[in-house]
Amino acid sequence: MSTEEDPLARMAGRLRQLQLRAGRPSLNDLVRLTAAQGKRRAMKRSTIQEKLKGISTPDFVQVQAIVDACRRYAEEIGHPLPVSETDPEQWHGYWTEMAQAQMGPRSQQVRGRHAEAMLPREPVVSPAGPPESFREIPSATAPPTGSTVGGGPHPSQYRPFQDVFTKVNGPAQLGQPNGDVHEDGGAFVQYFEAVWLPESMLICALPGQKPVAMPASVWEALGAAGGAPQVGMPDQDSFIAPDQPLIERDATLIELSGGSLGPGQLVRANNQQPWQWLPKPHLIQPTGRGHSSWRPTAEPDLLIRAFAVLPWQGQEGFRISKAGRNRLLAALTACEFSQTVAALAGRLGALQPSLKWEREPDASQNNRSAQYIAVLPTSPQGPVATARVMLHCPSGIRPVITTAAELRMEIPLANSPRQQEIRHDGRPGIADLKQLFVTAWHAATEIAPQTITSDPAAVPLIGQPSVEFSVETSTSDRPSVLSDVLDLSAFGASSRPSISEMRVAVTAPVGIDRAAQERWVTEALIDMANGHGFVDVDATAL
Repeated sequence: MSTEEDPLARMAGRLRQLQLRAGRPSLNDLVRLTAAQGKRRAMKRSTIQEKLKGISTPDFVQVQAIVDACRRYAEEIGHPLPVSETDPEQWHGYWTEMAQAQMGPRSQQVRGRHAEAMLPREPVVSPAGPPESFREIPSATAPPTGSTVGGGPHPSQYRPFQDVFTKVNGPAQLGQPNGDVHEDGGAFVQYFEAVWLPESMLICALPGQKPVAMPASVWEALGAAGGAPQVGMPDQDSFIAPDQPLIERDATLIELSGGSLGPGQLVRANNQQPWQWLPKPHLIQPTGRGHSSWRPTAEPDLLIRAFAVLPWQGQEGFRISKAGRNRLLAALTACEFSQTVAALAGRLGALQPSLKWEREPDASQNNRSAQYIAVLPTSPQGPVATARVMLHCPSGIRPVITTAAELRMEIPLANSPRQQEIRHDGRPGIADLKQLFVTAWHAATEIAPQTITSDPAAVPLIGQPSVEFSVETSTSDRPSVLSDVLDLSAFGASSRPSISEMRVAVTAPVGIDRAAQERWVTEALIDMANGHGFVDVDATAL
């Protein structure tokens, strides 16, 4: 066979010709531009070089990746290629021609019959996508690969992958294997291709767990959120049927379990939108980071705080702008946290009916840090309450976005002149604490982040967001226990006589609705109380 007749050389020549017409992107450019298409299409320099020289046979995904990289490079330099030169149907035709030419006549005949039998009777017609998308080509044969379902260097996965392939009607739903089972992101993965499907499919499994079949876009979304070992795998509630472990391409909600971050979900508005990972709310162990951050120079009688950690995609690039500070001040003025603080302070004799927020004097204020304060004074005794809201962008000290909303209060001691003046027990109660936790949660996760984004709930997550609630009293100026400054009677009796602080933590999506916040703050208060010896507390007490 001459070089001109060699199907592999002919395909390599077509790719090199496209590279030339695109403006001669270098191998490094092609590495960068294939990586930009996602993990599935990312290619090493040596692999790209082999495909361009015709040293090894490319699969169709690799052809797509190189073609799209050339298209993107041409657009970068201001000389876009004609659409016809990067048309996926045309390139699939080139690839099918090469694959069939590499087989003997009998192999072509057998594969042709097998592919025809695999075509669904009523193919799903996918909408036309952008030039780089894998569109339906119903007349072409299925991609021949030579791989077997569950085959490869991980024999323990052979039978489980075979079982899933059979249960989900693999020939119609998945196509044929495009490579062996391999390790990817801590899981076992095998890709499948079928020319009538709009995207690649795959079967994947975490070690020790049952495999699941899904579109490649779902697997990429799991990877973007931190990887399946961290965020989990689709569970039975998301399968097309209990005995068919397959995630549909049109799914908009996928329940996840088995990850180190606990239960979560992949959600999207419709099948044209990208997936977003969200944790399902649950209690977690408090880390104590909220205690050590933004400590007051003078300890108040009572400190109530919600401290949030927000692991967002692209968080290293977030900066605080003047527009962001203006958004924050406008939101603080109208938010329920401000109203709750003002109402509580008013019971202690505060003079002004509402909070006036300003930048905190002598605090760090720059493009990574914002601290705002509102003081509610009385006369002549001094301040009753001080509210603060803070945000810090990632730095060497804090690698994630952290925020806090807090209330500091000076509580009149029993029988003191101050208490006689206001004529009632000045201590807040558990109902006040619950309201402060709820509204401070909202302020920390949805108000403070407005310094860096106008829509905090829309920023994709790369980890578990958390809110640590804490309540503590000062022990530096005088011996004090929490019950001196906070009425704990709703909790009943505790087996621990001296409690100066309590804390508890919750993980939940940013933007969780108010009813869910109240429900989880109730759960958090019960857990916090039980953990500090108030063993008779339940929801009826709150």
